[in-house]
Order: sequence, then C-alpha cells, then structure tokens
Amino acid sequence: MKKSAFRVVPCVAAVIALLVSASASPVSAAKARVVRVTMTNSWRVPAPDPRGLAYNQHSHRLYISDSEIDETNRWRGRNLFTTSRRGRLLRVGSLRKATVEPEDSAWDNQHRALYVVDDNRDRVFRFRSGRDHVLGTNDDHVDTVLRTRQFGSSDPEGLGISVRFNMLIVADATGDRVFKVRRGPDKRVGTADDVVSSFSTRRIGFEFPTDVTWDKKSGHLFTVGPVENVILETTMKGRLVRKIGLTGTTIRSASGIVFGQGSNGRPHHLYIVDAGIDDGLHPNQNDGRLFELRIRRAR
Repeated sequence: MKKSAFRVVPCVAAVIALLVSASASPVSAAKARVVRVTMTNSWRVPAPDPRGLAYNQHSHRLYISDSEIDETNRWRGRNLFTTSRRGRLLRVGSLRKATVEPEDSAWDNQHRALYVVDDNRDRVFRFRSGRDHVLGTNDDHVDTVLRTRQFGSSDPEGLGISVRFNMLIVADATGDRVFKVRRGPDKRVGTADDVVSSFSTRRIGFEFPTDVTWDKKSGHLFTVGPVENVILETTMKGRLVRKIGLTGTTIRSASGIVFGQGSNGRPHHLYIVDAGIDDGLHPNQNDGRLFELRIRRAR
C-alpha cells in the first residue's frame, strides 16, 4: 500500500460511509459463508500482509503477493506465494525483478502470464516464466504494460482481467474509482489505441477499493476494500447490483479477491486475502489469512 495513500478511518468517516450506503438505491443483499480459512502467517515462509490474489485456471493454483513484507524483519527477497486451493504452500518466489510492492495480480490464462500492479511506481507489469516454467524466479520475462498515471490512476492497488472484453481492470484506492483498460485494434494493452473508461465506487457508497475481479459467469465486477465490511457487486458500467456482507467471516482488511474452483471441487467459490493490521505501520504484526467463501448468485 502506498504510504501517502494510507487512510486511518475514524468513527466519523465510518458513520459517513454508512449514511452514504443507506441512501443508495435498494439492492438485493446476501452474506458470504466461510468454507475454509488458511493462516498465511503460519507457513514455513510466512506471508504476514497478503495483498494480491490471482487464480490460475490451468493449474488451479492461487498466487498470493505480499507488498509489505519488505518492511519487516521477515524479508528475504521473496514476495510471491503459490498455494493449493486448500491453502497449502507449494512454492515461494520473488517478483522483485520488477517490484517489491506487488499490491495485486491477475492471471491471464490465455497467454500464461501474471499481471502485477505496483502502487508506488504506478505501473502494471507482465511476468511470464522462462525456461524453468516457474513464476517468481530469475529467468522470468518481465515487461511494463501500463503506466496508470497516464489514464488518471495514481494509487492502483487492485487488478483484474477480463479475457472476454480484452481488458485489464484497475482499482484505484484513494481515487475511489475502477478503471477499465480495453485493448484497441492493435490487440495490445498499454498502447495509444487503448479504450479507457471508469466509474466511481464512492457514489454507490464504497470507499477505498483495494481489489476488483471479473466474474465470467455473471459478467459482473466484484470489489473489496478495508472500509466497508462487504463485497461490492456491480455491472461492468458500475451500476450497483448488491452488497454481499462479510459480517461473521472475521475478515478485518479485505485486500484481494478472485473467483476459482472450490477446494472441495465445486465450481465458483470466492477467495479473499485478509491483510489484517498493516505491516508498514506495525512491522512486527503477522496476521495474514486466506479465506475461501461461498455466495449465492444474484437473481
């Protein structure tokens, strides 16, 4: 998390957020149900402050990035954690070939690439494995695909991908906006013919979005953040569909979200990483967690 962007949310701000939410148009509500919780802080190499989350549809593995671990005494140059859907740590790697601030990631299954956003450098990088066919090693191929300030995002903390629409989706935390960057006629993202659009999450009662993911089944966007204890479901144009409550899950600071196959083999579960207490401010904290959730689809 960008240090200048960190916001302490006092009681007054929390009340304002509730009032804004209450004034929004009525929408359907739902609650998320916990399937499994993994303590990322208990791995042999802990992830104390997990922020980014991506799902590899080919291998059915999760990629978790920790953008604050470099500010703790646990820093050993490794900030990418590959896990099973049950939360078993499979591999620990490094993204520092391009970034020590991997705020979030998104997996492109079509091109076998991991997109990673850095909110200090305001860039999106594309990582592809080298000859060892393993991400997070020295022979990764890395290039810059987006400079987010060019389209108005100065605090990009969340990243999603929609293969159907040929776009990358960026959640800007302090700007309270979701940007959609669609490939133009040249079929490449990050070039002059990109088509960029955005919508405000604040206007529908949601502040400080830290991640966004696209759901291929509904075609909707799902957004999380540390202020409201909900998952925000919207259309691609930003129309509010519903707010899915996280009350009872014990999630304290939802930082990353992605859909994937459930650990029990059932399709379409949600995974969320909980960063807990920010390690940038409290470097001795080690309270990261990975949640697997189940929700009902909106009618």
